[in-house]
Amino acid sequence: MLEDKIKEFELDGKKYPYKCTMLVLEKIQDMVGDLVLAEDKLRGFVPRVDSDGVIDRTEGRFTLPDVRIVCQSLVWMVEEGIEITESEEKPLTDKDLKRQDEYTLNELALIAFREFEECVAGKKSKKKAQAKK
Repeated sequence: MLEDKIKEFELDGKKYPYKCTMLVLEKIQDMVGDLVLAEDKLRGFVPRVDSDGVIDRTEGRFTLPDVRIVCQSLVWMVEEGIEITESEEKPLTDKDLKRQDEYTLNELALIAFREFEECVAGKKSKKKAQAKK
């Protein structure tokens, strides 16, 4: 079931399971207010806004990912991974991620974004595949 789809990343010699589920998406949505905005913040993408204030997500520029969103999202994903796998590993904290020196901000953002994207887009793909059967 879910245990088969858990990924891990290593920090300070410890392996941490992580998983983005709807429970994690809900926390991210509560924190940011909108999952589309959260996606942009995880990627470090700033969409173009035209003179009328209309947001155009097909154009924009990339900047650094949002540190707060990246680290907190990973903390929640690790907590979910630990709970699903019933791991004995102590959960990561926001401070643990911000103080570590093994990963750059962009590397952490990529881990969080890929898992976030798989959770959002992956569910759509699975439903389409089931509907075709």
